[in-house]
Amino acid sequence: MKNKRLILLLLVLATLTGCSVQGQNSNKNAVQQSPETSTYLPVEQLWKGTSQPIQSLVGDIHSIEMKNAWVETAVPNGGIIVASSAENGDPNYPDGLYYVDANSAKATALLTVDASKNEQINQAAADRQWLVYEFGTDFGDQNTWSLYAYNFETKESYEIYTVPEDFLGEDEPSGLSVDGDQCIWSAFIENKTSHNIISEIHDYNLANKTDSILFQAKTDLPSDSTITDTSDTYDYKKGIIYASSVGGGKVIFSVDDSVNPMDTSPAGDIYTLDLNTKQISHMIHLYHAANPICSYGDQVVLNDNYDPIPNSPQNGAPYPVYLYNEGDPCLYQLSPDKEDYPPPSQNERFIAWKTSYVYDLKTETYYVLPNPDVETFSYIVGDYLTWANMKNGILYWAQLPN
Repeated sequence: MKNKRLILLLLVLATLTGCSVQGQNSNKNAVQQSPETSTYLPVEQLWKGTSQPIQSLVGDIHSIEMKNAWVETAVPNGGIIVASSAENGDPNYPDGLYYVDANSAKATALLTVDASKNEQINQAAADRQWLVYEFGTDFGDQNTWSLYAYNFETKESYEIYTVPEDFLGEDEPSGLSVDGDQCIWSAFIENKTSHNIISEIHDYNLANKTDSILFQAKTDLPSDSTITDTSDTYDYKKGIIYASSVGGGKVIFSVDDSVNPMDTSPAGDIYTLDLNTKQISHMIHLYHAANPICSYGDQVVLNDNYDPIPNSPQNGAPYPVYLYNEGDPCLYQLSPDKEDYPPPSQNERFIAWKTSYVYDLKTETYYVLPNPDVETFSYIVGDYLTWANMKNGILYWAQLPN
């Protein structure tokens, strides 16, 4: 999996005051970011007051006994897609992906992998008909990956993308999303010979088996170069897509203004790509490269060490997690703790992070999962909230309200 050292510094005009979680009343023109802006956004805690038990929000809570399993994605109004782990796995569920009915908790095997050959499924996304998953082999620095589509009706899989032979598999895909027949993901790859880096956002039609490129950025300098464009008119099409996320009809992606994607010191920017209009707009300029972890519409959850000093060795990764709304004059801190694992997740209304935190953006209410003192893994996929009790090896899920 990716191990990116990411630093974020969000900038805004010094005269702006006031915060709104939804940002519905913000004047987007008034808070337009630019490379010349040099003032911090004010930071506020996202929640205030006492927490409520999650049972007061959700209906029936379902469960299945499956050791060391985690939820990859969800099928709308159907079930969840669960990955069974090779390490200390459950003998009743060999390594692979399973469809678990959301009501009956019946598990059906979809795909298997051979852990002895270092095969693994790292991520997945699904809709009613299609499941797209990343299949890879992990041999340290010699890892490879490809994307496959699985049809729930025909029970057949086919490869939709693999890293070309003349390129290095520098990074796993990010922002993997399936909506109907549309599959979105982004990735950057480095040429073996020239070391030029190409970043792309793909738009794949699963029914027609056709791929198109929504956005492409190229660097034409060798990988050992440390040259960084510091001008105010930086060409984002020559940057590197650090990471992306998809939700609510938009792709939010970050561009590192450097030729080296692992260099955390250069500036960066976050952009929004509207999947309907295909238009790209600038969201915010940053002192450092950014990492959008999850998003919905113009709302994004990202990592941030919030330090203007390049490389900031005194504030090493991982960093606290923040929420940002496009046009909002505030940055919202989700947790005072540094975020490492599990990653945050969200849908249109809810955000989950750390071990047992769930926040309702609509009612501004903070919820906790059962047995918060027990190691858990909480995650939001679609309309489902899922969590695992690592002590008893049981996976739980419940449907969230709209």
